[in-house]
Amino acid sequence: KVLLLCLIFIWHTDRMPPLPDLGLIGTTLFFMVSGFLTAYKHIGSMSCSWQTSWEVAWAKLRHFYPLHLLTFLLAAAISQDWIDFMGWQAYLCSALLNLALLQSWFSEIRFTFNGVSWFLSSLLFCYFCSPMLNGLLARAADKAWGLAGFWAGTFCLRLAITVLMYINPHFFYVDTYVNPLVRLLEFANGASLGVVFLVYGRNWQTYCASHPVPASFCQLLLTIWCIVGLGIFSGQNIHTLFIPLYGLLLLSLTESSGLLGKLLGHKILLWASVI
Repeated sequence: KVLLLCLIFIWHTDRMPPLPDLGLIGTTLFFMVSGFLTAYKHIGSMSCSWQTSWEVAWAKLRHFYPLHLLTFLLAAAISQDWIDFMGWQAYLCSALLNLALLQSWFSEIRFTFNGVSWFLSSLLFCYFCSPMLNGLLARAADKAWGLAGFWAGTFCLRLAITVLMYINPHFFYVDTYVNPLVRLLEFANGASLGVVFLVYGRNWQTYCASHPVPASFCQLLLTIWCIVGLGIFSGQNIHTLFIPLYGLLLLSLTESSGLLGKLLGHKILLWASVI
C-alpha cells in the first residue's frame, strides 16, 4: 500500500514519461489490497450487522478525517476559480458533500476541492460494507467452490460494467474511476483473495520457505507480466481484464520468502505503512 500511494502521488505530479494511467491502476490495486487485508485480519471476528458497519466507518473516520479537513480548508482557500465556474449555490453544495465524504457519488463534483479525496469517499464506503462482505465470505469459506464463485462473481460484474460501457456508452455509463459501487467490487474481489490465502495459503508459505528461488521467479514473472502487459495494452477497458493478474500478483507477494516479498517486508516499508 505504501508503494502504491507513492506511485499514485508521483503520477499526479505529471513528472513521469508517457505511461498507462498509473493512478487508475494504483487505486485499483489499493482497493484490492485493502479488501485483502480487511478479510485476512477480521474474517470470522467481525459481526455482520449495521452497528458494526457504523463502528468500522467511525474508526476509519477518526483516523483520516482531520487530514481530510485540513486539505479541504487549504483547497477552499484557493478556490476562487471554482466559485466563478460553478456559482455559489453549486459551490456550497459541493463543499457540503466533500465535508461529508459523499463526493464520489456525484460525478460532476468528484474532483472538487482536494480532488484526490474522492478516494477516501469511496474507500470509506467499502469499509462500511466490509462487515457484510466478511459475513458472506465466512459462509463461502467452507467450500472452495464458494470462494471461487464469490471471486468470479465480483470480477464478472466489474467486467460487465466495462463491457456495457464499451458497447454503448450513451445508453450505459458509470464513472468507473470513482464510483463507490464499482470500487466496492474491486475491494470485495481482493477480500475473497484474503480468505483464499488464509484458508489455503499454508501450502504456498511452506513451498516458498523451502524453495525461495522458484518463489522469487514467480513473483518477478508476475510483476514483469503486469508491467509489460499494461504498457502494451494501456487503457481503462483493457485494464479491467488485468484484475485476475493483479490477484495472482497479490497472492504471490504475501509470502516474504521470495525476493520481492522480502523487499516488501523490509522494516523501513513496514514503518512507513504504520504512518
